[in-house]
This record gives sequence, structure tokens and C-alpha cells, in this order.
Amino acid sequence: MNKLRNFCKPHLGTLLLICSALWCCSAYSATLGKKKQTNIDECLTSPASKNKEFIEFCQKKLAQGEEAALYGDQQAIDEVGREIARMRSEERLKLGFVDVNSVMETLGSSMDWTANWIDSKFADSNDELNKAKAWGHIVIGWEPRDGEWANFPVKFRVRAKLPNLQNKAELILSDNEQEDLNKLPYETVRPEALKSSQRSLGAAVRFLHKTSDDLDQSSRIGWGDGQLYARTSLLYRKKYLTDKVTLNIQPALEYYVVDGIGGRVLFDSAYAINQNNEVRFSYSLRDREDFDAPEWRNGLYSISALSDQSAIILGITAAGVTSPDYRPEFYKMSVRLRKKAFRSWIFIEAEPFVEFKRDRLVEDFNNGHVYGDFERDVGITLRFEAHYGFL
Repeated sequence: MNKLRNFCKPHLGTLLLICSALWCCSAYSATLGKKKQTNIDECLTSPASKNKEFIEFCQKKLAQGEEAALYGDQQAIDEVGREIARMRSEERLKLGFVDVNSVMETLGSSMDWTANWIDSKFADSNDELNKAKAWGHIVIGWEPRDGEWANFPVKFRVRAKLPNLQNKAELILSDNEQEDLNKLPYETVRPEALKSSQRSLGAAVRFLHKTSDDLDQSSRIGWGDGQLYARTSLLYRKKYLTDKVTLNIQPALEYYVVDGIGGRVLFDSAYAINQNNEVRFSYSLRDREDFDAPEWRNGLYSISALSDQSAIILGITAAGVTSPDYRPEFYKMSVRLRKKAFRSWIFIEAEPFVEFKRDRLVEDFNNGHVYGDFERDVGITLRFEAHYGFL
């Protein structure tokens, strides 16, 4: 016992710092699950958006640990020990022989390396190297439909900030960049009309410009749908009626090397019924030179936070063309249940849906198209979503 006491005494500060760091990570993760729901987005967004808060939290706890070590605060040491023993919910996740944390950490490290390699090309000195950070998510799903059971889509998206460009540029990698640009904000189950015949890797560099508190401008150069494209857009975001009403308007102009010039306007509005319930309406109109007619989409969604760990989204979506007359060609109704599972960075979803779609039997842009009957498609989507870049 004396030997142990003699060893611990000179290393008290080091031991406390290690314990504080461990407790910091564990306590913060537990706090995510315990704190009172203050925004319905809490149970929808990833912890990657909490990076700044996480870093500040850890720095504060480490500073407190250093001060306690300096004065030999035994009470602080005991408290750290109790917290480490209690906070076990965020320990490393293992599924069989697979260490999920290691897989996500390896993926995050490789993405960080890529981001830092690109960012280093804009560095003026060695002190400005290795400061870029990448984060993203992987979604593994199963979408059984009528007569189609072997549908296992895998989606991923990576974003990386580049500090040597004053964080005004970011790198985006996705398995299908155009799907994310074309869908409505809360639309998840894509109709076949939005899916490419062959999925392709998309990559883009986006340049961000802050015009005012309510107006942002961004430009993007990238590769998507098997061709180069350039896109510039404005985003107007404003809250009204004591923050109960949110209005987002986003016009965009784009040019595709193969498909030509195009444009899109997105209108998205939200009304907060109370702290845990929100109703949203979205409408988009897009056109491109290779389109036969402009395409419209709209959606009505009800988002409710069941707890700080889960939410439910009821949605109705319609889509069609504007000419020769304004007619819907597609309807979709779905119920989406989203829940944090296993860890704060893992989500699972179940979304039963019903889709109604009709084909054009005769295309007549002068007198109007002749359509067949709506065909019903019933299915359910199960998703496993893991975020990385903050472990």
C-alpha cells in the first residue's frame, strides 16, 4: 500500500488529467441522452454538429482537472472516479468480432488525411498543416417493395472544411450528388424518377460567402451524373413571429456540360406549434435544357419529438410537370420513425410508405399528355445510419 501511495503521489496530476479526459468523453455523451429536449432537431441531427460544443466542454473539464491536480483536490479525484464508473453507456461498441468504433475511426482518419492533403496545398507554412477536419455519415438500408425484395441501398456523404481557405470552402463527396440536390429537405424515400440508371460517385468543392445575417451565397464546382457541373445559389433564411415561423428561399443557377443550363427554386417554410412539434411545407421547381418540361415537387411534413432520443415524421409528397398542364405524376405518403440507438452517433429508422405513380401513355406537349392509371407501390424502408468525424 505504501508503494502504491508513493507512486500515485508524484503522478497525481497526470492520473487526474487522464481520468478527466476519459470522464469528459463519457460525461458528454451521457449528457446528450439526459438533457431536456430544447429543439426538435436534437433527435434528428448528428453529433457531428456538436463539435464546437464538445471541444469547449472537454477543454473546460481538463482545465478543472489541472487545477484540482495542482492543489491535490482529493474530492475532485474521487468525483472523476465515480463518474468513470457510472458513465458506461458510450463505451466502445462491438458487434460480434467487429469493433464498430475502430471501423468508424479508421474511416474518419482516412477522410481527415484526404482533407488535410488538399488543405495543405493552400498552406503558407508548416504551422498551418493538419488542421482540416472531415465528417460524414454512412447509411445502410433495406427497401422491400411490391415484387422487389433484394433492394439494399448504401449511401454515404462526406464533408470537409479547409481552414487554409478561411473555412470558406468545403469538400463534398457523395455516392450520388444529384439526389441530394433534387430532393426536398425532409424527403427520404426516393421515387424511381429521381434515381439514376447507374449510381456514380459525386464530388464537389463548395465556396461559401456570408452576405448578411439572413442571406448566404455559395458556389459549387463538381462532378455528378457522369458530367461536370457548376452551380451558384442564394439562401435566404429568416424567422418571424417570435421565431415560430421559419422561411427559407433558395434560388440556384447551374450549368451541366452535357445537359446544359438549368435552374431551381426551393421554398421551405416551418411553423413551430410548440417546443416538440413542427409543421413544414416545401416546394421546388427545377428545369434544365434537356428536360421536356419543368418539374415541380411539393411536400407537407409533421415533425414531432417523442423524446430527446426519437422523433416521428409524417409526410405527403407530390411531383409532376408544369406543361402542357400542371398535373401530378407521383404521390407518396410515409411515416418515418427515427431513433438514436446503441450510441449517440448511431441512428436507426423505420419508414413504411405508399407510393402512387402513373406513366405517360402518349406525350403531347400541345394538347396535353395521356396518362395511364396510378399504380400503387407499398413498402418499408429500414435504415442503419452511423456518423463519424467526432469519435
